[in-house]
Amino acid sequence: MGLITSEVFISSDWHSKPDRLPDSVRQWIRLGKKFNAKLIANGDAFDLIVLGTEAFKGCPAVKQLERELDGYPLEMREGNHDPERMLREVIHIPFVRIIRGIDPRYDLDCCGIWWHVEHGYTRALDWAIIGRFSPAVSAFMVKRFPQQWYWLMKKLGALASDYNIKATIRKTVLPGEGNKLTVSSVTSNERRRYDKLVGTIHSAWVEYAEKNETNCVIGHTHKAMQMRSWKGVDSVQVLDAGNLKDGSYVALNGLGGHIRWL
Repeated sequence: MGLITSEVFISSDWHSKPDRLPDSVRQWIRLGKKFNAKLIANGDAFDLIVLGTEAFKGCPAVKQLERELDGYPLEMREGNHDPERMLREVIHIPFVRIIRGIDPRYDLDCCGIWWHVEHGYTRALDWAIIGRFSPAVSAFMVKRFPQQWYWLMKKLGALASDYNIKATIRKTVLPGEGNKLTVSSVTSNERRRYDKLVGTIHSAWVEYAEKNETNCVIGHTHKAMQMRSWKGVDSVQVLDAGNLKDGSYVALNGLGGHIRWL
């Protein structure tokens, strides 16, 4: 990608449900507009794997995203909860660009400093494997066995261990609409403590940054972190944006990368 001379604001893990776009996302978009920053949603913006794409097609959260952006460009990179092909089924907003993100061709040159930006799940052993077939399995299970699928997703760690969520998924039959999945209630707590799983993912990304001599911005762990590895006078940074529901995001500029809070 070409040289970016403005600031870049990168957030991840909105985990938006169909009924409403989180207030923190609205606030982050408004900040981006205020500072004329490039906006990147770095994965897990919508819980498509968990609830299925049908629950999100034409939903209030997507419509609210379009209204909040109001023509301002947003780049969406896939996460383990919202793979590229599922995002394309749900997001049909002209000024939103959807990309896989794991391709080095989409690395950023921000004010002369190179950054590799992706959600981060490819360095987590479980999702590196599950992610290859999860869209097809999700589509089948959400349609045929929704409650069993939701239980399984929690057991497999699709939601963080402290992602305290209580939801009732039911089938509602409306005239002319057939069977449609709806979520009657969802409550969540996004905060994540540092544990061995988070540490394993972070160390893997520091290793990637050193090997490829590039800086990195990730998400996935829900734990905001700023890491720097030195080799002589040279160094590489790895920034974990945490999750936007708790207010953390990454800002890139000519001075490097920084964790910021709403």
